[in-house]
Amino acid sequence: MMQKSRLKHLQILPTLSCNMNCDYCYIKFAPMTQINYKMSNDTVDLIVESIRQKKLQLSDNATITFLGGEVTLCPEIIDRFFIKLHDNLKKNKYIINIQTNGLEISSLIEILRKFKDILPQINITISIDGFEKIHDFYRKDKNGNGTFKRIQKNLIMLLRLLHPSKITIQSTLTNKTKNIHNFIKTFHSYGITKFQLVPVITPPSLSHMRIKPTNYLDEYIKVIDYYFECLKKENPFTEDLISHYLYRILSLTNILTNPTNFPENICPIGVSVLAIDPKGYVYPCSMFVGFKDYCLGRIDNIDKTKVENIVRKVIQGRRKYCRNCKLINICDHGCVARNLIEKSDIAIFPKEYCSIKRNIILYIIKKLSSILPNLNPYFQHIEKELSLQYL
Repeated sequence: MMQKSRLKHLQILPTLSCNMNCDYCYIKFAPMTQINYKMSNDTVDLIVESIRQKKLQLSDNATITFLGGEVTLCPEIIDRFFIKLHDNLKKNKYIINIQTNGLEISSLIEILRKFKDILPQINITISIDGFEKIHDFYRKDKNGNGTFKRIQKNLIMLLRLLHPSKITIQSTLTNKTKNIHNFIKTFHSYGITKFQLVPVITPPSLSHMRIKPTNYLDEYIKVIDYYFECLKKENPFTEDLISHYLYRILSLTNILTNPTNFPENICPIGVSVLAIDPKGYVYPCSMFVGFKDYCLGRIDNIDKTKVENIVRKVIQGRRKYCRNCKLINICDHGCVARNLIEKSDIAIFPKEYCSIKRNIILYIIKKLSSILPNLNPYFQHIEKELSLQYL
């Protein structure tokens, strides 16, 4: 499976250290993480050579994401990577994504200024969980102080250097989330057009931090309304889950009548996505870092059989829990790492959000029917099938 697939997304974690102390940080839950360890030059060089020699087979236009921990704590690692792989980055037009909490960006700005020739390939993702009161409740610095105002100030500095389209705001949705659509409106007015809304992932002991399904639906419906409002005004933005559903709905128009004609919608972990931790160990994705059973070996010795077993288990779990659902090839099925952290098994797909996801998909379909009347028969067919199955 590894031999047949090229990586579309390589995640590199230079360190798991952080200059913040977020209450829900997933790194805290990983059983064997080396929090204070930073990636060595030898490991950086090994990654570079593995890409050059195609031991790590990246597709053209693949995304290489630097995340942590907090990547701005070790700018020298990103600098070395850019220098060593500079020609390959340009030739293969790899997309570089740097994911940061935005608390300290002076080192990041220096890197962006130094590598101006590949600046068009670089994107920045900043974590902001909503307006100040909501963001600061869980996302504090090491002294327990709120971070919103400092991050907002740094974001404005980045906007002076980068086009707004190069910046994504990622918001973790928690039990404190409120008015996220107005938050998106505010930062959309800055020119930012890319947003990611990610429900928090916590172990059972911290389940009180999770957003309630009903609140998640209410918040998301408002975001969808704003999305289509902006679409009509020709001032669009993107949000990952909405984009996913739109793509699947519009490209798979016969999905309910001929479901076997379309590929399964399966999480790409371990196949087209891999993550490398600070010591050079490989995992199916960054959310699995530190979980020993999901370590795939070192960069130069990936256990392909283990990858296949993990993927097979995910597919079997998905088919068990979702096989009778009419939306099996539209739904995103949630994060597989969420299954591990919240249910202790990647093959157990939480049912709590199923009805919420169905309602979100149906709401998007209704919105689409108002702007694409020629597809109304298809949309009506979906609604009829769903009403027979669920209502």
